[in-house]
Amino acid sequence: MIKKSTSLYEARSKHKAERSKNEYLNRLEDPCDSNKDEGVEVGRVPRLNPTKSSPVNDYIIRNDEDIAFTIPSYRHSNDLKARGDNYDVPDNWEVSRIEQNSDVERSFKNEVRVLLPDEERKLQNYEIERRLEGLANEEDDEYFIKNKDGFVKKVPASPASEENFGSSMITYNKDSSKNDLSRMMITVDQYIYVISGYKNTTLTSVERLNMNKGIWQNVSEVNIGRTKFGAVSYKGEKIYIMGGKLLDGSRTDLIEEFDIRADKWSMSKLKLPSPRSGFCWVLINDKQLLIVGGNDGQVLDSMHLLNLSTGDWSELPPMTTKRDELAVAVGPDGKIYVIGGYGGLNSAWLKSVERFNLQTYEWEKVADLNQPRRALSAVSLPDGVYVIGGYNGSRYLGWMERYDESQNKWIKCAEMNSPRCTLSAVSSNDCQYIYAMGGFDGTYMDVVERYDHVHDWWDYVTPMMTTRFMHSSCIVNVIRK
Repeated sequence: MIKKSTSLYEARSKHKAERSKNEYLNRLEDPCDSNKDEGVEVGRVPRLNPTKSSPVNDYIIRNDEDIAFTIPSYRHSNDLKARGDNYDVPDNWEVSRIEQNSDVERSFKNEVRVLLPDEERKLQNYEIERRLEGLANEEDDEYFIKNKDGFVKKVPASPASEENFGSSMITYNKDSSKNDLSRMMITVDQYIYVISGYKNTTLTSVERLNMNKGIWQNVSEVNIGRTKFGAVSYKGEKIYIMGGKLLDGSRTDLIEEFDIRADKWSMSKLKLPSPRSGFCWVLINDKQLLIVGGNDGQVLDSMHLLNLSTGDWSELPPMTTKRDELAVAVGPDGKIYVIGGYGGLNSAWLKSVERFNLQTYEWEKVADLNQPRRALSAVSLPDGVYVIGGYNGSRYLGWMERYDESQNKWIKCAEMNSPRCTLSAVSSNDCQYIYAMGGFDGTYMDVVERYDHVHDWWDYVTPMMTTRFMHSSCIVNVIRK
C-alpha cells in the first residue's frame, strides 16, 4: 500500500525515536569506539575559515515525549578536538549545520529522522525535506506525495557517489503495475558559469562551479573577451553573452552563444539594438530577453525586449532615470526592479529604485536604498529582491539590502566578509543560497561567498581558479541523459 507523507513529523514512530536516541547517547559515551564511522565531509562545497557572522548552535530535537537532546554541529576541526571526537576534518574546512554529512550524522539521521522547527523547515522547503526523506532506512515505509500525474517519490542524491550528484525525482504512475525506475529517473546537475571579465587584460577564460561537488573546472574559452557585458542561460542548453567593452575600450553589439553539451562557443546571428556596456538583463519565461540601461557613449534610460523565437527587438517605455552599472531583478511580484547605478557626473552613485509593470507597461518609483551604490549585483528570492556589493564613492560595500514590498522599505541584511564592487551574483534553485563571485576591492578577487538565506550569514566557499572583475555569471541546470 502506498503511503502519502503529509508531514515530516509522521516520519518515525515513538518507539523508534526513543530507541535511536539511546543508541546515539551510547555512542557519545565511547568516542573512540573503533566501530564508529569517521566523519568526513563528502560531496558538498568546502568552506573556509569561520566568520563572525556565522554562529553555530546545535539543533534541538524533540521526540514525542518532549525530551530534548542535541545533534552535534561542527564547523571547524578545533570543535571536534574539544569534544574528543575521532573525526578527520581538514583544518581549513568548516561544516554548516544543514550540510552535515559525516557518517555519524548520517547514521543517526537514518534512525531518528531529524525534525526541524516548523518555521525553518518552511523556509527551506523542498531542499530540506528532500534530504531528510532520503535519509530513511531501507526498512522504512516509502513516502510519496501526489501530483496530477500520479505519485512522486523524493530520491536523494548520494553525496558519496559521483553518479548520483544532483537532484533526482522518480515518478510513479498510480495505475501502473510495474515501476520502470531506470526509465523514469531524472538527474539534474547544477553549475555556476563565470565568464570573461578583466585581470590585467580582458579575459577569454570561462570556468564553472559544480554546485554539488564544490569543484571549479575550466571550459571552452569565448571567442571575444569582454567586460561589463550580459550573460544569460537558456533552457539548460545554451548560454548567451552580449555586448560589453572590448580590449581596445570600444563597445560591441555582438552576441555569442555557448552550446553547453558540446562545450563550444560560436557567434550568434542575434545582435543588440546598439553597441553598449554596463547594462542589465533578465530572461522572462524562457521566451523573451529584456535589457535595461547601460552606456553607448552616453548613459541610457532605454529598455528593449528581444523575442528569442523570432530574433526581433522591440522598444519599451524608458526608465525615469538614466542608469549605467545598475542592477536588475524580477521581484516576487513579477515586476522588473532596476536599482542604483551611475547616473552621470551629477549623480555618480544612485540610491533610487524603480520598477516596471509588465502588465500595464508603466514605471513606478519605490523606496530608495539605504546606501547609494553602483557596480552592484541583485538577485530575487521569494521574500524579496536582494542587492549585493557595489561602490558608494568612498568605499566598497559589503552589506546587503532586501526590499520588503509590504513595508516599501529596504532592510539591511548580513554583511559579506569581503566588501567589493563589479562582482556577479546568482541565487540557487532551492532559494536557500546566494553566491557572490569575484569583484574588485582595490585588487582583483577570486573570492566566492555564499549567503545562507535561512540563517542570515555569509561564508566563504571554494574560490575561483582565476581572479576577475567586470565579469558575468549565470546558473545552469543540466539534465543528464
